Amino acid sequence: MLVPLGLGVVTAYVMMEHQNGLALVSHTKDVLTVLGEVQLASKQAESSERAFLITGERAYYGEFHEASDLLEERLARVRMLTADNRVQQKNIALLASAVRQRLAALRNTFEVRLAGGLPPADAASALRAGALNGRIRQISQDMEAEENRLMRSRVATLRRSEFELAGSFVAGLVATVLLLYGAHRSIARRSAERDAAEAEIRSLNAALERRVEERTAELQTANEQLTRSNADLSRFAYIASHDLQEPLRTMASYAGLLQRRYREKLDANAESYIDMIVNGSQRMQELIHDLLSYARTGREALKIGPVSTQEAFDRAKESLQTAIAEHGAYVSCEGLPQVQADGMQLTRVLQNLLENSLKFSKPGESNRIVLACRSNGHEWIFSLVDQGIGFEPEYADKIFVLFERLHA
Repeated sequence: MLVPLGLGVVTAYVMMEHQNGLALVSHTKDVLTVLGEVQLASKQAESSERAFLITGERAYYGEFHEASDLLEERLARVRMLTADNRVQQKNIALLASAVRQRLAALRNTFEVRLAGGLPPADAASALRAGALNGRIRQISQDMEAEENRLMRSRVATLRRSEFELAGSFVAGLVATVLLLYGAHRSIARRSAERDAAEAEIRSLNAALERRVEERTAELQTANEQLTRSNADLSRFAYIASHDLQEPLRTMASYAGLLQRRYREKLDANAESYIDMIVNGSQRMQELIHDLLSYARTGREALKIGPVSTQEAFDRAKESLQTAIAEHGAYVSCEGLPQVQADGMQLTRVLQNLLENSLKFSKPGESNRIVLACRSNGHEWIFSLVDQGIGFEPEYADKIFVLFERLHA
């Protein structure tokens, strides 16, 4: 890219020089043309004076005035055209002075002749007129010589710039051809590489599609197996919880009878054993009840619809009024929105969260429980903050496993 850019800059510079040379040559031609018009107008003034002296016709006096005005205008034109040339400015000042002196002498001859007299015809007057005319011719020739010298120099510069312009054009053409050839080779190489890459990509895509189809089939099979396994486990948990409750209920009933009827007839150890049996039976019943609820929850279909989180929170709070009062807790909420959810399940979630916060309160201290919500643009993020006993971070993976706990 640097080669054509450099050639372009050089070509532009040479073209500017060439245009400047053309302008200078044209300018020199204009100066020579105006100098020729000055000499012609001077001769016309001389001719008008001689014709008037011979014929006496006043029309020649008018021609003299026209020639005088033309001389003044052409002298001013030459002065303007040669404003950048100090040599020519000196010459034009001398030429203007000589021309005005000669015109003054000619005008005096016209005025004497018009007044009825005869102009002087002595040798001195003729010598002065000849000297002025010779001076005018000499100055004009000097100016023409200077302009011809400038013309030769400018024409030589113009021809050199034309040669340089032709050379830069040819160099630019050659560089362009070479660049186009290089670009063609590069494009052909890139095209071949692209075709090879596209062929490889198509091959990889085909292999990937086959792999995806195989993996999809495997996942579908595994999903079907997992669905059947989950259904079997759910049925097993539901049936087991029902079947386990009956013998447990019998154990709890007879342990209760022993506790009530023989409390005063047994020693302290026996009473302690009976209490442990009763408490264990009650704990086992709670676990079976929780397991039954867990299994039932997994089988229930979600009923999604617009739900007010505030109303769900109020229902959960109302169901726990007794526990809230016993623990002396303060339960509140902040900015709860309306969401798309299952209203019953959402209430159950909030109730479980509040129940845990109440269950694990610090003994003897009031617990402040706050449910808050914020939006990140495409989802709602809920947070429940309490002042309970808390847990260490290393137990986070343990306490959220089913039936796992850190406290009795």
